[in-house]
Amino acid sequence: MDNLESYFHAPLAQVLGKNLQACFYHDVFDQKFLTTNGKGVDIVAHQIELLFDDNQTIFISWANIDGWHQYSLSVSNKSFCVHAERYSANPAFWQHYIGASFSRYEIYGYATNQIDTHDSHGLFVQSNYYFNEPHLILLYFDNVVVGVANFYLEENFIPRLPMGDDVWILFDPMSIQLCIKKLGLEKFEA
Repeated sequence: MDNLESYFHAPLAQVLGKNLQACFYHDVFDQKFLTTNGKGVDIVAHQIELLFDDNQTIFISWANIDGWHQYSLSVSNKSFCVHAERYSANPAFWQHYIGASFSRYEIYGYATNQIDTHDSHGLFVQSNYYFNEPHLILLYFDNVVVGVANFYLEENFIPRLPMGDDVWILFDPMSIQLCIKKLGLEKFEA
């Protein structure tokens, strides 16, 4: 079984067609310190948790997966973190998703991702290659979409690198398209 099957398709297949009941953020600090631009982008340090019918849950976070760079997006039925603040996600945005049916998803990333390393003098050392590496997933609930990505925290809410140790939740279609275009993310075929 390949990484996309294990860390995306299999856990997501278990909740396809189910209604979203709740969403929780797992972060370093409590809700009053949520990093948000108030316009459709929330950023948390650890993961988001989506609770569906029959108490089925998926978690989306960055993870260290063999064959992918150390900061790649992943989906699991088990939590990625143990000790983190857990709180109800931003109701201003999630109210449009709660009760809606999870109908489909799209995965974006790089078919081939080349990471070059250099020594302390800036001289090239080696290239590492990663394949089918995901960094953004679009989750469709009835007629609305939410993007979940892993990038580094950026104060202007525009990602600079196609990897990172923060989870971005993108409600605004323009923010989603900006991330895809700015980082050159490719849509993976299902």
